[in-house]
Amino acid sequence: MRTDERRRRRVPKGTCDEFYFENIKKCCSCCCDVETDEPHAVVLFYRYLRSQGKQNVLDDSTTLNALKTSLENTMLDLDVRGKIRLSPEGINGTAAGKESRVKQFEREMKDTKGKFAILELQGVDFKRERVNVNANAFSEEYGRCKHIFESASVRIVDEVCPFEPASSSSKKKEEERLQIEQRLQPYRLTPSEWREAIQSSDDDVVVLDVRNSYESRMGRFVPEKTMCCPIRRFNQFKEWVEEKGGKAYIENKKVLAYCTGGVRCEKATAYLLSLNVTKEVSVLEGGIVAYARDIGGDGFVGKNYVFDARGCVDVSNNNNINNNNNLLSLTKCDGCKAPCIPHLARCASKVCHVILAACEECSKSSTSIYCCDTCKANKDGEKKRACECDSYRSRELRCEIPAV
Repeated sequence: MRTDERRRRRVPKGTCDEFYFENIKKCCSCCCDVETDEPHAVVLFYRYLRSQGKQNVLDDSTTLNALKTSLENTMLDLDVRGKIRLSPEGINGTAAGKESRVKQFEREMKDTKGKFAILELQGVDFKRERVNVNANAFSEEYGRCKHIFESASVRIVDEVCPFEPASSSSKKKEEERLQIEQRLQPYRLTPSEWREAIQSSDDDVVVLDVRNSYESRMGRFVPEKTMCCPIRRFNQFKEWVEEKGGKAYIENKKVLAYCTGGVRCEKATAYLLSLNVTKEVSVLEGGIVAYARDIGGDGFVGKNYVFDARGCVDVSNNNNINNNNNLLSLTKCDGCKAPCIPHLARCASKVCHVILAACEECSKSSTSIYCCDTCKANKDGEKKRACECDSYRSRELRCEIPAV
């Protein structure tokens, strides 16, 4: 049974997180030290603490609540903002702020004698990068705010990233969680090994993007050979595999799986291995974020969707000279239907929060873009009606590369 703490919503019902182009004018009355040029940074990290047949150290609610309080106080002291999720299975977090403060936050999290030692984070890859907000965010119109999170949010949840279908009974969830925790480990590929692997011409290799379909539409590896999961939430992954035809794409294949930072792939690949239908399963260690840091954009087309106010970021670095971003259209604009390398948009209906893809021209007038005719007819939001675009088949079609 979930506690009230785990049930509580992070944002009010009927609302959603806003992107920079929606939110930046509302910020910032507080805080931004415009007199200094210290860069801001963002860091992603996670750790699963598997029980290995004994009680997990985080199964105790007192321990979880003490960690939550310590995290909130540390972030407040350092003026670091972000989203951190604590669970009996581990921790998953993104934190951002001035680069020196983010580095101090990382040191405190990894301190083997500190208040977070129980999480055993000393060997974890804290994937840190400088924040590079769109230049418009620093114009006279928008001000100089560099914060990509409005606040520091620390929550206690059932799973560090929700994987179990919402319809599962609590008993089934527990049984499946224990199965996932078994040592079913994929081959772990470094970014350089991954770059070589995705160029394989073998017919039995499939590149699997386990992110949500709206993330895949914004950018992905080798689009012509990548299978995008047509899901809107990660807890639909099992249903897609078992009931909506996903298994056909992985049977007797060598699967190369990736996600944003690695946390979702931990569960997805363990699950795929438990099905025992693939030849082998490999995963990109550290996800797209680690690849961007170590390699750049070689082999990746478009931008990486991130779960903060930036929305999407470039996958490149100073050493990258072959991003191919201008050589391939990833999707069709949800406004004018023209093939495009997409910009972020959102359905203009007041009761729909579906994230859309728009060409450069349509993105400038995104208030006129609707995900489907149902939402267009219901643009004022008098009554919530089922949306025909929110189906596996519709999402599959949107992830297809358009003919040009």
